[in-house]
Amino acid sequence: SLQVEAQYKYAVPHKKVHDLFIKRIEGYRQKFQDGESIENELHEVLSKWLINHIQHDDADYVASVKENMIGAIKEHEKKKGKGWFKRLFS
Repeated sequence: SLQVEAQYKYAVPHKKVHDLFIKRIEGYRQKFQDGESIENELHEVLSKWLINHIQHDDADYVASVKENMIGAIKEHEKKKGKGWFKRLFS
């Protein structure tokens, strides 16, 4: 939702990557429920995917979300004015 609100241009593809990952993990859950040993393979997949995804894919949208949040804060301050604490100590 942060990506969509920030109008991150790759929000839809990013969600699709997450959806595919969830399907992959659900496959491991089914294998586990069927009695298969998945621990080593699952650990390797989770380790590689999470580290790679966070370092690259997630890092790509940080600037967009941060810029949007700063803009929202500034807009809120314009509408509300300075709070009593800021007025008192400004």
